[in-house]
Amino acid sequence: LFDASGIPFVMNPSMRRLIENSGLRPARTTPVDLVVALSGMETDAARAAIGSIVRRGGQLLLPQGREIDGRCYAVRVARVAGDLLLEVSDTTEQKRLARLQADLAENINVRLRNDAEAMNLAVRLAQDDRLPAEKRERALGLLSDALGRVGSAFEALSSLANATAPERDAQVLAVNPRPVLERAVERLRPEADAAAVKIRVTGPALASLVDAEPDFLDRIVETMLQIVIGDSGPGSAVTVEMVEREENTTLDISGGFGLPAALFAASLAKAPEDAASPFAIISRAVARVSQWGGTLTA
Repeated sequence: LFDASGIPFVMNPSMRRLIENSGLRPARTTPVDLVVALSGMETDAARAAIGSIVRRGGQLLLPQGREIDGRCYAVRVARVAGDLLLEVSDTTEQKRLARLQADLAENINVRLRNDAEAMNLAVRLAQDDRLPAEKRERALGLLSDALGRVGSAFEALSSLANATAPERDAQVLAVNPRPVLERAVERLRPEADAAAVKIRVTGPALASLVDAEPDFLDRIVETMLQIVIGDSGPGSAVTVEMVEREENTTLDISGGFGLPAALFAASLAKAPEDAASPFAIISRAVARVSQWGGTLTA
């Protein structure tokens, strides 16, 4: 809460930490500074928006902009009894779920179109009396397979829709791995460019859904890439190949000088003090991935 002169006089501990993590000093933060830091708005636009609230009253919900420590925030500005209230809400979970739903919807949309075409063709073949009985039976088999895939797609949608918010963080959901890989590559592109390391991605643009904890899968893929990039010399390349098979989908990451197997095993076995360190994440991932029905090997 800011007074009429723009000086903060009420601030809870969470807001204080957020302001500090934004690179600002709590005692000297102005409403404009905070809005710019959290929303990514230009200073002039933020000043105009806040000025309008101060003069006319009412409230304004500002767009989500920058991430701070991996979290996303929405900012509400309102005039309250002559003072200016800046209310910040953590929207990371909502944004993550929206992204999951968009990825899932895109994947299912394409696959349903393909399966609809396959079913239409199979029905025509099965009804064609000119075809031998063997081919007509094969067409019925194709129709059955397509119907099974459609059923699986709707089960995936149902699992996401029925999940309750407190359970989602540790819940295994149907996830499209291709966007997960693309986001990890995009986040690590500056680090790779600084190290003069190229990242090459190969594989299908559309992948089958896999069972995983969405957030943790993001961290695993990004961490594995980060380790290999850090182990690579200038002018080298890190290759990520997505291979889709009938029974599973794999991500093969290659590159770097390569750690000896014994040293890599020792690094995983040693419990790092920093739980966010790459080897700590991979060490936890070995057990977590197996719970999804997957494997992590190096």
